[in-house]
Order: sequence, then C-alpha cells, then structure tokens
Amino acid sequence: MRRLFVTLAVAGLVLAVAPGALAAPVTVDPATLLPPPPGSFDPRCVAQGGGTICTGTEFATFVDLDLSDGGFACDGHAIIDDGQQIRDGRFAYDAQGRATDWFTRGTFREVWTLDGVASAPHLTTHGQWSVKNDFRIPGDITSRTRAYRGEQLAVYGPNGLVAHNPGIVVWDWDESNIMKLHGGQTGDEFMDAVCAAFGL
Repeated sequence: MRRLFVTLAVAGLVLAVAPGALAAPVTVDPATLLPPPPGSFDPRCVAQGGGTICTGTEFATFVDLDLSDGGFACDGHAIIDDGQQIRDGRFAYDAQGRATDWFTRGTFREVWTLDGVASAPHLTTHGQWSVKNDFRIPGDITSRTRAYRGEQLAVYGPNGLVAHNPGIVVWDWDESNIMKLHGGQTGDEFMDAVCAAFGL
C-alpha cells in the first residue's frame, strides 16, 4: 500500500510539472528585433531568459575577382578566390528586442589563382574563426565592436604554409578601423608573401 501511495504522489508531481515543461517555445519574428539578425542565416528566434535568442546557419559558395580597392592583387593581376564557407550564428536580444551581442563561428576553404598568369601555381586557403559583436548601446549597430579570434586565414602553396593570420583583431562597428591587433601578419606582409608564392 505504501508503494502505491508513493507511486501516485510521483505521478501527481509529474502531471503538475508536465504542462509547463512541455509548453512550446514562444517564437519571435526576426523583423521585430533591432537590428534584425542577418537574413542569410535563416534565423529562428525564440523568447528565452527574459529576452530573445536567434540561431541559424549560413552556407555560401563564391567566386570573387575584385580589384575595386586595388588591394587583393599581385602586380596588377587580380587574385581569383573560389571557395565555400559555413557560419553558425547566435544572436542575443534584451527584453525590448534590442541586440546585446551576436556571436558567429565559421569555417571556409578556398582555391586562389592569379588572373592572367597561367604559370602561377594554385594556392589553397582555409580558416576557422569566430567573431563576437558587443553592443555597448543595445540595439545601436554603430556602437558595436567586432572581435575576430582564431585562424582567420591561412594560405598554402606548393611548398607549404605561405602566410597566415591567427590571433585577435578587434574592429569598430563597420570595420573601417582596427582597435586592437594581436598576432598574425600585417596586410603588406601578408600580401608580399602571397605574391611571392605566386612567383611575382
């Protein structure tokens, strides 16, 4: 009889807890958030912990040949960048729907060739990195800093590692100014090594 009473008591406790435990998460429309999470992640947003958490994954393949800034080239020959990238994102908002921090983690692989130079070898690249966006003023994208960590880019040629950029780089909100740099090579050092690997 005692065992029966204990069993019934436990069953009653389960029934009392189950409705809340089984409640479906409350979804949030990403368009109502400030700023909305990037649409390329196909974000799914739910109310959580007194705010909103959005998660999603971005898949991208690309072929890039861009001489608009004159920087990604060797002796006037554009570097053709053929690659693919995957990024997982987590975007956090406060109770008012204002962004507080965004975090993404990504990996990519690429093949680089030199436009117009048939004799140049192919270079391969990879990266595995994260970027954290901290919003000093919730919801104000111009108040954020963007901190990149990890192996942001490693380039390999026929003889092995050519150049790489590990470490930490902290940018301002639109990545127009570097606020902190630790580890890796400068832009000029990096490109000098890449162009030498192409034979230029």
